[in-house]
Amino acid sequence: MIFQISCQKGANATPSTTTQKNKIVYGYDKGLGSNPIEIWISNIDGTDNKKIPRSLPANESLQGYVSILPDGNKIVFAVSSDITSEVFLYTASTNGENLTKIITGSGDGFYSINAY
Repeated sequence: MIFQISCQKGANATPSTTTQKNKIVYGYDKGLGSNPIEIWISNIDGTDNKKIPRSLPANESLQGYVSILPDGNKIVFAVSSDITSEVFLYTASTNGENLTKIITGSGDGFYSINAY
């Protein structure tokens, strides 16, 4: 498994797919103020659209950069601190459980994520 990570400002988040489980995962920005970005998963044809619940630590916000791992069982996504310039990558099961911080970094850019 290889992760492609970019810490450049302006990196574009795009939906991520896996062919093994025929799923697509994406960040959805509702534009409603405090941490409005949600993670959603659906079948590759757009059916069975479901919000993936997640519970981040206080003062951390989802950035919308999300990818599904090739086996279709886990997602990886970017989070930033609301207080410092730290940025993080987390993994979680596609049902939102087993949240694990895997990378901590610093800087003023965001992650773009591709899983192979």
